[in-house]
This record gives sequence, structure tokens and C-alpha cells, in this order.
Amino acid sequence: LDTVKTDLETIKKQLGEIQKQLAQRPAAPPPPGPVTMSVGDGPALGQADAPITIVEFSDYQCPFCKKHAVNTLGTIKTSYIDTGKVRYMYRDFPLDSIHPYARKASEAAHCAGDQGKFWNMHDVMFQNQGALMQDNLKGFARDMKLNVETFNACLDEGKYAKRVEADVAAGSAV
Repeated sequence: LDTVKTDLETIKKQLGEIQKQLAQRPAAPPPPGPVTMSVGDGPALGQADAPITIVEFSDYQCPFCKKHAVNTLGTIKTSYIDTGKVRYMYRDFPLDSIHPYARKASEAAHCAGDQGKFWNMHDVMFQNQGALMQDNLKGFARDMKLNVETFNACLDEGKYAKRVEADVAAGSAV
């Protein structure tokens, strides 16, 4: 019991020192204000002249991004995009270190976009987030009735690799 009391006194002293040090720290700077950036010419929903533009940076393997795509984007679309209040821009932000298939999935969405099916591919990939290997991406394109030869060539050649990299750079900058 004496050992426990001694340890408790030591912990109290250490906590007191930590509290003193925290009290002496300067206040954290206020969070930054609105960020101004180029929205680019990527996939968008809504009217170009909408008073507000939302730019989403997303990763097709990110579980939180999936939650947004599945549970939130539809409400934003109905309440704000479809009513002309918001333009919604999509930018790629694959986290390569933890999501090894996200970058190629981003490219696949743009390849589908060449055939007018970006948002369809976007939805299919979020619905099948655990199956984003390149062969599966090609299967999604086939199931969506895309021109498979054109899609596969686009994906295999990395036609949109630089675009995805530019989005990552823009996202990192803001």
C-alpha cells in the first residue's frame, strides 16, 4: 500500500508539471480561413454558375470517402446541386501508402468519363470498394456496357496518370 501511495504522489507531481508546461505554451493560431484554389476542369455536377462550388478530394479505397459517397452525396445532390445552389467538383486524392488500388481506380473513373460514364464508374467503385484490382475495373467497364477496348487501352496506357497526380498535388497544396 505504501508503494501505491508513493507512485500516486509521483504521478500527481508529474501531472502538475505537465499542466504547468501546457499553461505556458502560446495559444494555437486560429484555423485558416476559406481557401481559394483552381477547381480545374474535372468531373462536376451542377451548374457552372452556381454561387457555391464544393471541391471534394477523394480516394476510392477510403472507407470514409465511401460513407460520404453512399450516405451524403445523394442528399447534397438533391438539396443543393439539383436546385442550382452548388456546383460539385470531384478531384482525386489516392493515398498510395495505405490504398494500393486507389490510384488506378481514379484513372479508371476518368477513362469511363471519356465515354460519359464518370459518375457511374464512381458509384460502382465505391459500391465495390474491396475489389478495385485492375482486372475488376475492366470488368466493371464491361458490365457498364462501355467500349471495353477503348477503356482498357486508356487504363493500360495510363492516359490519366498525370491528371491524377496533378489532383494529388493540388490537394496537398491546400
